[in-house]
Amino acid sequence: MEEVVAWVPTRRYTGLVIYAVDPLPLRGTDRTVLLEPALFPELYDEDFRPVLQQDMLHPEWIERWGVVAYTDSLDDGDWEYRVGPSPMRIMASQAFGVHPSDLIIEREDADRLLSLEHNREMLRQGRIVVILAA
Repeated sequence: MEEVVAWVPTRRYTGLVIYAVDPLPLRGTDRTVLLEPALFPELYDEDFRPVLQQDMLHPEWIERWGVVAYTDSLDDGDWEYRVGPSPMRIMASQAFGVHPSDLIIEREDADRLLSLEHNREMLRQGRIVVILAA
């Protein structure tokens, strides 16, 4: 997992919530798609820098609850057990993959996640919820 060398305004997050409810541009095409759930989704920034890939996670956390949780619920109480009381909340900017299950996020959001060891560890523990369309 890449570390950010420059100073980035951020804080310690307890988890990550990614909103991917609306159709997203499919990277490399002129299509828009709804994100598809997957067992091992990956997360990149707009420059295609890996933010989270399967080999970055701790195996015991993958075994516990998988890489990410998917939900269509906007009620924090349904998924706070996974992301804690103070998650970072962001929007997916694009989808990627033959089966569009990988997410692309803004570079600034990726920098905020990768600039602190605490936040990188949170990602390695799979403390991520992706909100999809109902």
